[in-house]
Amino acid sequence: MLFRSDWKTFNARSLLGGSLLGLKQYPAAENLLLTGFDGMKRRAETIPRAQKVRLKEALIRVVTLYEETTNSERATHWKQELAAFERSNPEITTTNKALRPP
Repeated sequence: MLFRSDWKTFNARSLLGGSLLGLKQYPAAENLLLTGFDGMKRRAETIPRAQKVRLKEALIRVVTLYEETTNSERATHWKQELAAFERSNPEITTTNKALRPP
């Protein structure tokens, strides 16, 4: 069961945003991707270790959004966020083939 404040709710938002991203529905995707990532980040301590990869995947989707919409300023910002996350969490890797590397 999902609760409004559970990290999984925000992961679901990010996943839905990723689906809209794939459909090139950028404005709708942006809101879901940003709120999904932010909600997960705020609840990072409640995400089980084995599921922390979901946070990285959410970040990759945000980077992809801004690369696809050619918003270089925001893409740069989110790439820096991703790089900082990777430096802080080198053990977290994703094997999700659907996510393109930034």
